[in-house]
Order: sequence, then C-alpha cells, then structure tokens
Amino acid sequence: MRDVPENPVKSAHYLATLLSTVATACFIAPVSMAAQQTAASRGFEEIVVMARQREERLADVPATITAFSNAEIENAGIQRPEDFVRLTPGVIMTNNVEVGDFSVSIRGINKARDGESNFAFIVDGILLTNPTAFNREFDDLSQIVVMKGPQGALYGRSAIAGAIIVDTERPTNEFEAGGRLTVGNNSTYSGSAFISGPLVDEQLFARLSASYRTTDGTFKNSFRPDTRVDDLENYSVRGRFIWEPSADLKLDAKLNYSEVPEAGGVWFNQSFGFFEDVNDHEFVYFHNVNPLNEQKTFEASLKADYDMDWATLTVWGLYSKIDNFVFADGTFAGSYTFATEPTCIASTAELFADGVTLPPPSFLGPTPFDSALLPLYGPTTCDGYQTQTVEQDDISFEFRLTSPSDQTLRWQVGMYYLDIQREYGLSQGIDNGDDQVVRDLLVPGRTETLIHSDFDTEVISGFGHVFYDVAPDLELAVALRWDREKRKIHSLVPPPSVYPTQYVDFVLPIVAGAGGSPLNPAFGFVDGEIVNSVPDRDATFKHFQPKVSLRWQPQDNLTLFSSWGVGFKSGGFNATGIAEIIDLFINVPIGSQVIQVNDLFRKEVTNAFEAGFKSSLADGRVNLEGSLFYTIVDDMQFFEFLTGPFGVIRAVSNIDKVHIKGLEAGFDAQLDEMFSIYGGASVIDGKIKRHDGRPISVGNEVPYAPKWTANIGVQAIIPTPVDGLDFFSRVDWAWVGPTWFHVIQAQSTTTVFGTQQDYTNTRRDTYNTVNLRAGVQGENWSLIGYAQNLFNEKYLDEVIPLPELGGSNLSPGLRRAYGAELRYRF
Repeated sequence: MRDVPENPVKSAHYLATLLSTVATACFIAPVSMAAQQTAASRGFEEIVVMARQREERLADVPATITAFSNAEIENAGIQRPEDFVRLTPGVIMTNNVEVGDFSVSIRGINKARDGESNFAFIVDGILLTNPTAFNREFDDLSQIVVMKGPQGALYGRSAIAGAIIVDTERPTNEFEAGGRLTVGNNSTYSGSAFISGPLVDEQLFARLSASYRTTDGTFKNSFRPDTRVDDLENYSVRGRFIWEPSADLKLDAKLNYSEVPEAGGVWFNQSFGFFEDVNDHEFVYFHNVNPLNEQKTFEASLKADYDMDWATLTVWGLYSKIDNFVFADGTFAGSYTFATEPTCIASTAELFADGVTLPPPSFLGPTPFDSALLPLYGPTTCDGYQTQTVEQDDISFEFRLTSPSDQTLRWQVGMYYLDIQREYGLSQGIDNGDDQVVRDLLVPGRTETLIHSDFDTEVISGFGHVFYDVAPDLELAVALRWDREKRKIHSLVPPPSVYPTQYVDFVLPIVAGAGGSPLNPAFGFVDGEIVNSVPDRDATFKHFQPKVSLRWQPQDNLTLFSSWGVGFKSGGFNATGIAEIIDLFINVPIGSQVIQVNDLFRKEVTNAFEAGFKSSLADGRVNLEGSLFYTIVDDMQFFEFLTGPFGVIRAVSNIDKVHIKGLEAGFDAQLDEMFSIYGGASVIDGKIKRHDGRPISVGNEVPYAPKWTANIGVQAIIPTPVDGLDFFSRVDWAWVGPTWFHVIQAQSTTTVFGTQQDYTNTRRDTYNTVNLRAGVQGENWSLIGYAQNLFNEKYLDEVIPLPELGGSNLSPGLRRAYGAELRYRF
C-alpha cells in the first residue's frame, strides 16, 4: 500500500487529486447511465436536521455538517463514537486510558482532559454536560449530526469547536421490535434489542432498549499471562416514553442506566526517549497490578413542547450522575521513592533471581538501587499503585420560545441553568503485593500522595436567535448568548497533623526534622511551618458569544454561506496541590519555570470565520460541499500528564494565542440504484503564536491536530436472483495525517535529571485503515460479516511526551477486529 506524502503542500495536492478524480467519476457515471434511469429514479433521500434548533433541510443550513441517517448508521456499523468520527473530515478521537477519559479534536480545537468539552453533545434536544457522557454505546439511533465551528450562540457553554447532535429512535403508535447479535475475534460478543409501541392508542408510546458488549481486547500482559490489558464489559438499559395528550402538547421522558462493571484501566506503555521513533515502538505490557476500570451512569430527563400558535414553548430538565473508578499500577519505580520499602526490595530480588528482563534501556538488579530506568507500570511493586475516582452529579434546566418556521422573521429566546457537583480523587500508595483492588482513597499505612477535591459549578445563560429573509434567496441570521459560570473548589485532603507520609517527601530539606510530609504540598509553608489547612478557592467566568451568518441560494441546488462566531469554554481549577507539586519537583530542580501550571486555568475564547458552499447535481444524485475556515484562539486549554517522584498527576494550562486555518471538501454520489460513493477531506494548518508557559513552543503546530484527514467509501446493494434478498457490501478507507500531541515538538528539553531529551521523533506518522462490511439482507433482517482495520495497520492512538522526565507514554490504535453481525426486526 503506497504511503501518502506527509509534506503539507504535497498532502493537499494528493487530496485534491484524489477528490477531483473521484468527483469526475461521479459526474461521468450518472451521465453515462442516464439512459438507464427512469423518471422515478429516487436519487438521495433528503435529510432533515435540527442543527439550528428547528427543522431544516441539511442543504439549507449555513454551516459545515456531516450527517448520518438511520440507514447510514446501520450500514456503516456505527456502535461507538469513534465509528462515525473516522468518517468525519477534520475530526479525530483518542480513547485509550479509561472509559471516561477520551479526547476529540475538531478543526484543531481539542478537548483538554479534566477541562470542559470542546463541543456540545445534544441527545434528543437535551444538552448533556458531563464530557464522559459522549463515550457510550450508540445503539437505537435515528440520526447523528456533526456540526463544525463555534456553536456557543446556539448551544452555549463549551460548544467552542462544534456540536454533535444525536437523535434516538422515537416510539410511535406502531408496534416494533428487533435486535442485533455480533460475534467477533478476541472473544468479542455484543448485542442489542428493543421493543416499541403504544401503551394508550394514539396518545402514550413507549420504547425500551438494551445493549451488552464484552471483549477480551487485543493485548495481553506478558508478566501476568492470565490477564488482559484492554478488556471491556458494559451494558445499558434505556426507556423512552412520549405522551401526546393533545395536538398542542407533547411530553418526552427518558431514563438511561449503563454500567461498565469491568474494563482495563491505565494501559500506557512507556517509551523512553533515547531518540527512539515512537512509530517503531513494540508494545509489551508487564505491569504487576491488574488494572480495573468501572463506571456507572444514570440519566433522567423530561422535555415538554407546547404549541401556542404564535410560538412553541419548550421546557426540559435533566439529572445526570456518572461515577468512574480506576485502579492501576503506579509510576514511582523510576524515581526510587519506595526503594527502601520492604515489599519493593523483596519483589525486585525475586524477579532478578527468576531472570526477568525488561525492554531496554531498563534493567533489573538484585536491589532497587542496582536497577536503572525502571519503566512506568512495571513488574515490581516499586511502582506502587494508583486509585482514581470521579463522581459527578448534574442538574440542568432550559426553557425557550421558538417562533413558527413559516414566516419571514423567525426567532428564538430562552434561558438555561446548570448545577454541577463533582468530586475528584487521585491516591497513590504502597503496593504490598497482595493483588487486591484498593478502592479507598485514603488507606492508613499505604497512601503516600492524595489529590482530593470537591468542585462546585453554577451556570446561568440567556440566549436569543433571529433569522430574517432579506430576500427570497437571502437569509441573515444573528444569534447571541451570554454565559456566566461560578466555580468553587474545596480540598478534602486530611492535614499533615492527621496523616503524614512515610516515603514521599513534599517538604524536601526546607524544614529539618518535619517528621513526614503532607499528603499534598498545597498545605505549603507559612513562616517556616507546615500549615494545617488549605483555603477554598472560587472564580467566575463569563462571556458573550455572538454569531452572524449569511446564506444565499442563487439556485435551488446551490447554497453559499459565510459566518463569524465567538466560542467560549470556561476556565477552572486544577486539583488542589498540582501547582505546588510541579514547582517542587520540576521547576526547582531544573532551575526555571519550564512549566507554568497554576491553580487556575483561564477561559478559552475563539473567533472563527467560515465560508462555504453546498451543491447538488444530476437530479440530487450527486452532492458536493466545501468550506474555508480561519480561527483565532485565545488561551487554548492544554492538558498534560506529568510524572516524577510524586507519581503521576494531571494538569491543565493555557496556550496564549493560536491561529488555525484550513479547508474541507466532501461529496456523495448515487451512481445508480445499486452503487454509491462518498468521501471527504480536511487540511489544517494550526500554529502556536504565543505561549508564555513554554516560549520554545512558539511556531510549533497545534497539538492533536493532524495536518490532514481524508476518507472515501463505496457502498453496493445488489439484488440477487432470490426475491427480496440483496447482497450488501461497503468499504470505508480513512487516512489521518502526521500529528503532534504536545507543544514540545522537534526540540530538546532539560529533564529533572539534568540531561537533554530530544523530541523530534514523537510525531505520529500518517496512517490509514480500511473497514469492510459485506453480507446479505432481506426486508427485515441482515447477516453481515465485518472487518475493522482490515489490513491490521499498526498505528498509535496517542503519544503523550513527558518532556521533564524523558520519554513518552504511548498507546496503540485499534488492531484488526472481525466478526459477523445478525439483525432482525419485526
């Protein structure tokens, strides 16, 4: 398979050539087959979306949108977010650490872990605010809409890069039932089922659905062959009830419960630098602690729509609770923090006597001090362990008035309220070798570091939209939203007078004879004494988010549009003690403020400009679209994992100024009644213009923003000689261009050990994957074989450089998965 050139100019030329060739074929094919088409040729089914909170044809919306209908969702085998992300130009997703921890980049704007999401996630008209809610099973869906560019004026907080709008199947007055059963390699089994129909004829309808998935995953732990690294089990049950007591009033109630009783936890594989190309890394897992990840989700919502003729009143409320637990191996071994701890000494001696070897440059000696460069998540107990808990409860309400759509001036006004209660804890402690899961954050005699905080957030918003038909073919839209977020943080870490450490030293030699260190350095020093309390902190973030768009339709089959909008993502607090840890263990040893992480990270604001077109040809059988965009980002939020003698911590900082420009193009064509072809591409040029936290990064590329992405696919539905039986096949080929994941790129940095570390080889190379689905289908059933990553491309899902420690944390992308899927509806 030929490599795609990585030079951005060549990449753009390659993509342009690819798209023009395919587009030309699309034009020629319909013309050549025109004689075979009848007047009843259906072309494409027209897609109607709610992208601007009212029903519109997809072709009429003045924004760049990728939409998936119910048929497309089923044909593409979309069951998880990453399944449709790979088919969306300019969007990538990493999902490798835990079920509640993922990252989505849209047009170069990334979701910072532990920060707010970078896009609005709307399900059945209700905004889900917990970022974790997005990483779920996508069963029983009727439509997915990916809307790019800032949508804060329409959808509010955190819609800084776009919005992902999902609609589930509605219960109706007709009885329906069905299910799906999938069997795949790596002991993968999944299934879903639904039943839907009326409870009271023509008034009350219900739909119940459930799904289940289990897999052993791809990777094994070579140190513990009986355990897997990326195993997963989850299930969910959902109920939706719609009551229509009159023609004017509709009530929509939903319940959702899902659980991940077991999954692999942190599964990074440390790659130490020494100029190793991360793309050549061989993944070997040898942690002695078997990771465990659990998650429970409960959501309940009620939405009411009341038609008052002059306007529709919409009111909804949501309660969401998501709890996430992770237990995994620790990261202390390389710093010798537990080198004098008895279990650490014993496990090192035992492994050395057994002849256990580690991947170079690490090696084991008879004692911890005779060993060197011990990796993170290694086979000795010297790593310790880590326990992480995240528990978040949300309550939100919205009401809005929306004018009818059949008038020259259309408008909408409303208000929104949100309350978030979030408790975050990260505990790291002594591994005593008992192979038991440590669920408590504070365990006497074992806990050595603790980050434990309560976060309270209150959001109040007001918004309004006006759409005006200046002329029959010209629409001007103006929207404005104001968001205010008040945030508080309270430390739950016990004071050093109650619980000092045994091995981790946050005091250093500053206070002689302190007799132990606080579990968290935020307790700090006042007049040479360790304080016994940490003050609460609070901050308020607010911003206006205007948006103006213009749509011109000079012909029925052509839409030209342009827009300008402001996006806003709230700032927030890092967990208590993180800033002090970084200063004590990184900035002070190196001798400069190489990392400027504060207790408070600033709000992120974007100014985005876009211009584009949408066109349909050949009686609607060919659709083309393209757009140019330019975005200025102030205080882009950037997330880092930081590792050292303190273990591992998570921190968010700000990149002062970023400029992003790019272009996107897409097409789809129904060649005839049997064959269709589709594809798209995106080219992104994002540059760091100012970064006071790491000045050497100025001029580098925006992290998590591939230079380009592209996808192309072909689908065929061919009748067989058997009446009512069709052959189905679909091939999707997707490319992701070269990608940096950190602000430090082709540069050297000073580590805490006083050495220089070069990061030139930490860029992920271009990779491509091919998905195949083929089988037979009848009127109400299908049997499909599938293969994801058909040619088993070895690529990296994520690279997390550790500039101050040396080396990088790496995680692998999805390896080949294959199996069979049976669907049946009645």
